[in-house]
Amino acid sequence: MIADSDHWFRSSRAEIEAHRDGPTLDAAGLSFFALNYARLFSVSPETSHAAWLNQTRNVQLASAPLTGLIAVSDRYDRKATLAAGRVWQRLHLSATARGLAMQPLNQPLEMIDRERQTGQGDQWAKRIARLTGDEGQATFSFRAGFASRPAPPSPRRKLKDVMLA
Repeated sequence: MIADSDHWFRSSRAEIEAHRDGPTLDAAGLSFFALNYARLFSVSPETSHAAWLNQTRNVQLASAPLTGLIAVSDRYDRKATLAAGRVWQRLHLSATARGLAMQPLNQPLEMIDRERQTGQGDQWAKRIARLTGDEGQATFSFRAGFASRPAPPSPRRKLKDVMLA
């Protein structure tokens, strides 16, 4: 999936301020040294993708005592996915109020759609179905635990920029 993108995160301050969306280096969970190195030196997309995969698999997931799924009866039903999003919001706010850190893990579920889009089969759908059983289809995945250090805030758009008149 990451091979499809030459630029999967916002890296320059100007880009972050202009768009105020998407992952940033500051919120990537990197050590002080790695973050400053990444800011100072340009790396190839391949190196960047490999570093992201390593950080996600070997640091973030390996240190998370809990991973979870939110499942619905039909993951392509808009009403159900909106309800699942509300469940995530309440769960995330409640956990944060209790000192827990949580992070969405979109990639496993995005791979289901990616395989369908590219005609590569349904291996990811089968993997996730082994976790949910016949009772539901996962529409959201996450990890949770206690953070070892505070996460910096991610950029947010102004309310007037996202409200419909």
